[in-house]
Amino acid sequence: MISVLDGLGHVNDLFARARGTAALLIPGDLVRSLRSQDRTLAHAFELQLAFRSRLMYERLSTHPGTELDIRLARMILVLSRLYGVETPKGILLAVKLSQSDLGDLLGVTRQHINYALNQLKGLDLIEMKYSTITVSNVDQLQAFANHFQNAQTQ
Repeated sequence: MISVLDGLGHVNDLFARARGTAALLIPGDLVRSLRSQDRTLAHAFELQLAFRSRLMYERLSTHPGTELDIRLARMILVLSRLYGVETPKGILLAVKLSQSDLGDLLGVTRQHINYALNQLKGLDLIEMKYSTITVSNVDQLQAFANHFQNAQTQ
């Protein structure tokens, strides 16, 4: 995405997680010319940049000594603000996220994410079924996510 905006090279390599995945490559010059002609395309880029910036900020602003379950809780809260849909069971994230996806967001393995998810599920803070997360109680999840920060300031 960055290379589409500034016309320079890619900042990283892309790898498919599953076999049979097809990658669509659209020439940057074409996208840049279309962006100047279509405000909705420019707006879509702005929203994507804002989304990626929020995720990056969350990763960078979390104290490196924070336990994974707390980092995961904070990331789920960010995602619930971006993609949350209220349901009778709580806030459903309207985006499917596998354990590998969550691991990539937090820079850990799927196995570590599995353990942290089980911690949050065991505390009845979230439910997870088929790559779908529901926040059972946002206030309790927020309190859990703030636990480490509050301990640091005391």
